[in-house]
Amino acid sequence: MPNAMKWNSAAVLLTSLLALAGCVHQGRHRPSLGPAVNLEPNDPRPVFSIAVSDDAEAALIRQRLGFEPLRIDGQTLYFHDTPGIREKLAEHGYTPARQSPYSVYQRIVRVEKRGADQELAHFDVTLINRESAYWVVRGSIGALRALSAAGYRLSQLGPDEPRPRQVRIYAPSLADVQRINALFVDIYSVTREGREGKDQRGIIVTGGAFDGQIDDLVKEGFRVETVNAPKKGDRP
Repeated sequence: MPNAMKWNSAAVLLTSLLALAGCVHQGRHRPSLGPAVNLEPNDPRPVFSIAVSDDAEAALIRQRLGFEPLRIDGQTLYFHDTPGIREKLAEHGYTPARQSPYSVYQRIVRVEKRGADQELAHFDVTLINRESAYWVVRGSIGALRALSAAGYRLSQLGPDEPRPRQVRIYAPSLADVQRINALFVDIYSVTREGREGKDQRGIIVTGGAFDGQIDDLVKEGFRVETVNAPKKGDRP
């Protein structure tokens, strides 16, 4: 066999072996995110919605009609279609509208990291936490299906997920504690900075918050520090 042919054959063989080794290497080191997530509706029954002004009106409807809503999201009350329920609602002046179950049912899942956080904004999901190899997000099953179709790997949450971070939030005054509470931070304690009567610089709020909430706190102008988590069962 001519030398040129020998070298060509050897080069092809070496290239094939390197490609195979690369695939094996990627397979071994690609993190396992856990079991696949179910992205089908929770219930086969059709889903409808009505508009309500507030939680009090929603509670009144539940009491009068004796039915349990699927979910109340702001001023929208979602419910499963059952015999006679739409007629009863119509008698009380409501106009039920059919909804896609893929936009109503939601999941909290792991999403393998790929690119920057900002890419998630294209899929109408809410970032909850950033972990080393994946994000934890909440979204409708329709939005999550779009993520999956775009090539993102989705999987079920692990034990005790999502986990809040233990944080220390610095606020200018007590009035700002309400702003922190409005972001659904789990507040453990509220104390003043500095000693009694000296150097009263502001307020320190300790609590638990997810990464998405921490982002919102920073956008609101608060200084936030992540602190070591207490032992299980303890609270600061």
